[in-house]
Amino acid sequence: MNEVTLFEIPIYSMEEKEFNRRWNKEIKKYIHTNEQYNQIWNTFFPKNLWKYNQIIGYIVINLVKYNYGMDINFEWYQSDKKLYRYNSNEKNFVQKESLIGYHFFIDENDSNNEIKNEIREWLNDLLKDECLKKRYVDLSVFEIQLKYMNIKEFINDLNKRGDNDAKGEK
Repeated sequence: MNEVTLFEIPIYSMEEKEFNRRWNKEIKKYIHTNEQYNQIWNTFFPKNLWKYNQIIGYIVINLVKYNYGMDINFEWYQSDKKLYRYNSNEKNFVQKESLIGYHFFIDENDSNNEIKNEIREWLNDLLKDECLKKRYVDLSVFEIQLKYMNIKEFINDLNKRGDNDAKGEK
């Protein structure tokens, strides 16, 4: 079995808009002038930055090559914490969650669009999970990559190259 990661989708503790709303509310407790605002904002920097700092997990989508063919496999990595604070000093370490059954076989006759649509369907099903409903899953980069990626051509290329190249070895 060989595996290639196609997508890594970040899971944030909350949306950026909500994160900024909470920080602005916190900062306004201490300020009376614009100069004070800037000074306090800089005091909290970089803790008050949303992007990357509020990631609590990932959904990883892999292409897996078996002896019988290819699968698309979904993995979920998340911290085991239940509550995430916008102003926390703690680093959240992620671990792999069990996702039994979240994979599908790619038939050699499947078109590129069929594979992409099936990935999207499986991902949408996963996003309905109760734990993810309270989180912000950033699909923006995934959607751009999926739009332009030719997965079928990628699969054909991997099949031509052999097992070692599927791992990224030369």
